[in-house]
Amino acid sequence: MKRTWRKIYHLSFEEGIEASLAFTVGLGDGLTDKGAELLALLHRQSVKKGELDAYWETRVALAPGSIARALFHEDTLRLIRREIRRREGILPDEEDLARAIHEMLSTEARERIGPLKVKRRPKPRANAGSGSGAKDAPESEAVLAPEPCDSVPIPEEAGSFEDGPEGAGGEE
Repeated sequence: MKRTWRKIYHLSFEEGIEASLAFTVGLGDGLTDKGAELLALLHRQSVKKGELDAYWETRVALAPGSIARALFHEDTLRLIRREIRRREGILPDEEDLARAIHEMLSTEARERIGPLKVKRRPKPRANAGSGSGAKDAPESEAVLAPEPCDSVPIPEEAGSFEDGPEGAGGEE
């Protein structure tokens, strides 16, 4: 029996044309419920209602890089430090905590999120008479001991909703 795989890509035109895998649906042995839901996003009414855009925005928000930015944000690390202090009675250094969390992740996850970066808010100036507080200022990044990557980073791809083995690019 022939098994055909269909891959759907999202195109962006910000810095040239960039194609990112949005989802994959197997069409060989019948369409699954999840596959039907994904293909329904391509229907004209779904596109008009913005459901396809909402799906892509959710995918981008839940991508490893986005989650890593939230996890390694100064405020998130501060909350984790407080919880460790409450439970264990010690207050770890923020950079040590960030490294420990980064090391806790699998090698594949570390490759996908890239080097360890802690997002920090700029410190307010002593003579902040102009009324602009730290909330208005852009966040800065501190890169902590980036780990060298021996392999090529894994592209940020959508979760595959296939009915068969990954990488089956054509007919079987």
